[in-house]
Amino acid sequence: MVPNLPCARSRSLATWLCLVAFAVGCGADPSSNAAGAGQGSELPGAATTEVEWKSCDVHGPGGYEVSCGTASVPLRWQNPTGPAIDVAVVRVSPKKRSVAGQLWMLQGGPGFAGKGLLSMVDWYADHLPGYEFYLPDHRGVGESTRLGCAQAESNSSPNGAVVTKEEWPDCLAAVVGEWGTDLQAFSATQAAVDLGKLIEATRRPDVPLRVYGVSYGTFWALRYLQLYPQQAGAVVLDSVCPPGICSMTTYWTDFEATGKELLARCSQNATCHAKLGADPWGRLQSVASKLDSGHCSAVLPGQPLRPLLRDLLASAVANDDARLLIPPIIFRLDRCDSQDVAALQPLFKTMAKSQVVDPGESKAMREQYSSVLHHNVVFADLWHGTPPPLAPLLFAPADGNADLAIQPSWPAAGSDPLRNTMPQPMTPVLLLSGDLDPQTPLAFAQAAHQALAGFGAQLVVVPDNPHGVATNADHERTQCGGAITFQFLQNPEKKLDVSCLANLPPLDFAGGGPYAEMLFPSGAWGGEAKGLPLRTQTPAQAAQELWRELRRPLRL
Repeated sequence: MVPNLPCARSRSLATWLCLVAFAVGCGADPSSNAAGAGQGSELPGAATTEVEWKSCDVHGPGGYEVSCGTASVPLRWQNPTGPAIDVAVVRVSPKKRSVAGQLWMLQGGPGFAGKGLLSMVDWYADHLPGYEFYLPDHRGVGESTRLGCAQAESNSSPNGAVVTKEEWPDCLAAVVGEWGTDLQAFSATQAAVDLGKLIEATRRPDVPLRVYGVSYGTFWALRYLQLYPQQAGAVVLDSVCPPGICSMTTYWTDFEATGKELLARCSQNATCHAKLGADPWGRLQSVASKLDSGHCSAVLPGQPLRPLLRDLLASAVANDDARLLIPPIIFRLDRCDSQDVAALQPLFKTMAKSQVVDPGESKAMREQYSSVLHHNVVFADLWHGTPPPLAPLLFAPADGNADLAIQPSWPAAGSDPLRNTMPQPMTPVLLLSGDLDPQTPLAFAQAAHQALAGFGAQLVVVPDNPHGVATNADHERTQCGGAITFQFLQNPEKKLDVSCLANLPPLDFAGGGPYAEMLFPSGAWGGEAKGLPLRTQTPAQAAQELWRELRRPLRL
C-alpha cells in the first residue's frame, strides 16, 4: 500500500485540530487525504505544557543525573479544557558540563515504556558528549496514565501480567467500562501532539534538537513530523514502520519471508551447505512434514513439536545471536539420533512448560508494557486486511495469536484525518534498516524512503542486520549502524561516511553462534569434540536463559 501525502505542509496544528473535530463529528473516511500539518501553534487553554521534575530511582551513565518528569495533558488535544491524563518522561542530563544538544528517543512496541531505552543512553552518551536525553512514555503506559486490566494482569491471575486469550473478553470489558469512547484518545496522533508539547516545554533554544525513533517509535516520529515538520533539527527512523504500509496483519508472513531469506544465505556457507544441502528451506519443509507424522517424538514425548518449532524459529530469527541456531536445529531434528535428542530436549522442554510469569516479572511487565495500549494502537493504525492462516507457516511467533482472537471485538478506533498518510518534513531525516529484519522488513523502509526522498531523506541499509540498526553496541553490524547514526545526529547536513558497511563480517553459520556453545557441548551440529560452554551453565540452564530472552514480546 502506497501512503497518501498530506496536501499541504503549511497548515498549523490548530487547523489539524479543527479537521479532527470535523472528521469525528461528520464521520469522515479515516484513510482520506484530509490533512497536512505544520509547526504546531498554541492551543486555546493549553498555551503551555509544564513538566514537573523529581529525582527518581533510575541509574544513568556516569557523569549524568536522571530525573523523572510528569505533565498533565488533555486527554483529547482538540478539547484542551476537557479531561486530562498524565504523560511521563525520563531526562538524562550531564552533571558538570553545559548541554550540547537534546535527543528525544521514542520507544516501540507499540506499548513499551520509554524507560526501556535507558540501556541505549549509555552508548549514545559516549558518542554524543554533553547531550541531554529524553525518554518519553507513549500515553497509556509506564509512569503515564496506564491502560490495563487490574484483574487479568494481577499476580493471582493464571499467567501473571500476561493477559491470556481466555482473559481478554473480561479485560476488554473492564477497559471499555473505564474509558468508553475515550479509549480512542490513546492514539499515535494524540501521542505525537504530547511529544511536540513536551519538547516545547523543555526546549533549549541554543542547542540542536534531535528525535530518534525505533520500530513503532518511527511510526510515532512520522506522525510527529506531520504535525511538527520543522521543530526538530534532524530525525532518525531506525527499523521503519511507515503508516499505511507497516502492518500487523503481515506480521507472520514477514517472519516467514525473513526465515526463508536467512536459510538462502545459509546455503551460501560451506558448512551449512554441507549439512543442509543446496536448499535449506526445502529441508525445513521436509522436517516439518516429518514432525507432523511423529518423527523425533522422543524429544518431547506426547506433545507435538511442530507448533513449538514454529514459535522457536520465529523468535530466533529476530535475535542476532539465536538465529544462528536455526540451521543446526533443523539438521538435528532431521537426523534425530540419540545425541540430537539429548541436545534438543532442554530447549523444547523449557518451551513446553507452563509460561506462568512470576510476581517479580509481572511487576516489571506492568511497569514497562501495556498490552491494552498495544492492541488499541495496532487495531487503529496497523491492521490492514486479513491475516493468513498460521498453521501452514514455518516461522510464526505465537505471541500474535491474541491479536487474531480479540481484533473482531475491539472498539472502533474513530476517524483520524492523518491515518495512512506520510509527512512532508522540513528537516533532515535518516532511515535505517536491516535487510534481515522480520518485524519491520526492508520493504517498509524502502517505501517510506520513496515517499520522503523528495524531501531529502536518506536510507542506509545494514546487511544481515535484524531488527534495530542502532540500538546496541553488541555486534559489528549495530556498531556500524550506530556510527552512521552518530554522524548524522552531530551534523545532519554532512555527507555520511558509510564505509563500515563494506567491512562487516558474514554470518557465522558454521559455529552456530554463542548460544550453540552454551546449549550444545558437542558442537552446534553435533559430533564435534566436546568443549566447555562459554558459561558455567548446564544445557538446561542455558535453555532457560535463551527462552527467557526469546519469549519477550517481539512486536514492532
